[in-house]
Amino acid sequence: MASPTALFILALLCQEPNPFRLGSEQARHAADVASTATVGVAIAANTLSCGLQNDAKSGRWRCWAREACSVGLATGVMLAAKALVPRTRPDGSDRRSFFSGHSAQAGAAQGWNLTVGWTLAASTGLERMMADKHFPSDVAVGLLDGWGSVAACNRLIPHAPGVEKRRPTVFGPGGAK
Repeated sequence: MASPTALFILALLCQEPNPFRLGSEQARHAADVASTATVGVAIAANTLSCGLQNDAKSGRWRCWAREACSVGLATGVMLAAKALVPRTRPDGSDRRSFFSGHSAQAGAAQGWNLTVGWTLAASTGLERMMADKHFPSDVAVGLLDGWGSVAACNRLIPHAPGVEKRRPTVFGPGGAK
């Protein structure tokens, strides 16, 4: 496993190419706006999902608490990393590229949901690269931060007694038949 120091040095030295960068400034701006909208959709979808999939009142509140914990933790870790690692964005606009907060928040909002959640989180990261705001490694670390925050908050805030924990599958609620 890589040490935090090695990740810091890698982020400073590695300016990998961005194969997803859009050509026109208008298209990059549209991708920037779309990435913010996608994060909003991810958070709203998970909030609605908590309300619909948990019958017990305490199950809903625990689900919402886990979501707030996940997004808050992912955001806190991201802000600390941006303060500690002054990596220049691909477009040169500032030195807050490492790592993608949009990707972290989208990953935290959807957690381990393999159908809609990962699609929204991955599209958010792609939009950030298309907008020329992040390198692929920034997006990858952001997604790992989001999903790691979900894992931590699921352990901190257990599911309500009698409420079955949702198992993520690629094939829907029942899994492969």
